[in-house]
Amino acid sequence: MLSPDQQNAFEQNGYLVVPDVLTSQELAHIQSEYAQLLEGLYHKWFKEGRVKTAPETLDFWQKLALSYEAGCDWFQPLDISLPGDLGECACGERIW
Repeated sequence: MLSPDQQNAFEQNGYLVVPDVLTSQELAHIQSEYAQLLEGLYHKWFKEGRVKTAPETLDFWQKLALSYEAGCDWFQPLDISLPGDLGECACGERIW
C-alpha cells in the first residue's frame, strides 16, 4: 500500500522511486534479460541497415543510444514491467 506522500509524489512526477524494492539478484536477472533482448534487436536492426555500427563494438548503453538516434522501437520491448516471475511481490500478489 502506498502512503499519502508516495501517492502525491506519483501524481506530481508520474513515477515513484521505491528504494531497494528489488534484491541485487532480481536486478541482475532483469539487467541480463534486457541486455539479451537489446542484443537481439540491435543485431536485427544492424542487418536491416537501420543502425550502422557493428554490435560487437558496443556496450548496452551505446546500443540503446544508437537505436534511439536511429528511431528504432526499443522502448516497447524494454517495457518497465518486470520480466518472468519477478512480477509477483513477496505477498504473492501480481504487481501489475
